[in-house]
Amino acid sequence: RLSALEQASRQARENETIARVEAEEMQVALKFMRESFTPPTLSELANLLLAAVAELGLDACINIHCKEGDEFFSLDGEVGPLERSVFEYLNSHDDLQVQGRRVLINQDRIRLLVSNMPENNRGRVGRLKAHLKMMCGGAASRIRAMEIEFGLQRQRKVLSTVMQRTNLALIELFNSHQLRQVMGKRVLEELSDDIQNAYLTLGLEADQEETLNTKLDQSNQKLKQLFDGGEKLDELFAALMEDVQNVLDTRPENIASRASTLAYPCDETISS
Repeated sequence: RLSALEQASRQARENETIARVEAEEMQVALKFMRESFTPPTLSELANLLLAAVAELGLDACINIHCKEGDEFFSLDGEVGPLERSVFEYLNSHDDLQVQGRRVLINQDRIRLLVSNMPENNRGRVGRLKAHLKMMCGGAASRIRAMEIEFGLQRQRKVLSTVMQRTNLALIELFNSHQLRQVMGKRVLEELSDDIQNAYLTLGLEADQEETLNTKLDQSNQKLKQLFDGGEKLDELFAALMEDVQNVLDTRPENIASRASTLAYPCDETISS
């Protein structure tokens, strides 16, 4: 009877230990999920996930897919050729792959490779796999959110550039319009003076009429030049407005590609 009590007490202590370990592992996973909303860069997100995995007693490295290529992360900063070859060998769309003690978690843009899964403890292995899948899912959601933030940031930069160019063009158009008004007024004043002088100094004979017509033709040419210049300004303004409308009508993911200096970064701070 005493042996049965000792066995029950030992089993209770073991169950308590298992429950405590399960709670600690769940706390690590939930802590990462809360903190995964804030990292502004891929490297900070990867380091946060690696630190959480290390708290679970596991060694791991991470492969993140981005538009400029694959990025690899580990706690010591280097991912060796062996781990890279395992990533390539286990390159499939399965969300969970196992090769001995190595386990690969595949979630959208991120893959987590664990090299030292525990043995002879199926219950803990199952819990760890569930926690790792949940954590990788949270990291993948943050990566998608960062991509949206990067796209919006580029969109703001492109639209800001367009608005600056528009403002400069409008200032130029306004100044040009004022100059045309002044020059047009001057041409008309010169025309009036020339007509008055022609009437005062000449009679209304053939040569006088010819002189007056010449003055009128010259003034008309000047007015025509001003008109032609105005048409060019109108064409410039129309082209500018068309460019602005094209930018506004473009989908956000395509707006960013219009600026060659704003290529998608593999690791870029949102606030930069």
